[in-house]
Amino acid sequence: ILRVTEIISRWRRSGFFRHNNHQGACLMNDNQKQIILEALRHSEIRLVELGNLASAADQRAMAFAGMSSVIATISIGFATNTPLPAVNYAGSIGGILGALMAATSCKPREFHVAGHLWDCWKGHVDDNDDFHSVLISQAEENDDRIEKNMASLEQNGRLFKNSMFIVTASILLTGL
Repeated sequence: ILRVTEIISRWRRSGFFRHNNHQGACLMNDNQKQIILEALRHSEIRLVELGNLASAADQRAMAFAGMSSVIATISIGFATNTPLPAVNYAGSIGGILGALMAATSCKPREFHVAGHLWDCWKGHVDDNDDFHSVLISQAEENDDRIEKNMASLEQNGRLFKNSMFIVTASILLTGL
């Protein structure tokens, strides 16, 4: 599936748009207008699904943080009953650090959601832009939002992966 911006750039290269700012949208045939409507709809759906994905990832990370904290607490509690209490304390500290990292991967972040604020539409109304030109503009903005959401998910995913590594290493250290 092509991104909306790729479709628009193809149309521009073909000379379809005779004016800047998508003013040529009024010259589109019905099929092209349907494509624009469908592309905007798909971009809105993708933003909603990315929000659902981020929420599910946050839930998993918080559950992992809680489990890691419990393991670290148990390890500290039994540290005095082991031959090397210092190793258990070190493992517990690693577990707590991993739990904090997992919880941090859920921190509030700038995450774009579906829909547009009135400010995004106001300029189009004031300029009396063609309806389909406005949809193209909104779909292009959604593409930018999707890219930013993906970058945020990737960053937090790396942080969570690192927390899993630290907790696993701490459990192995404590188990020895």
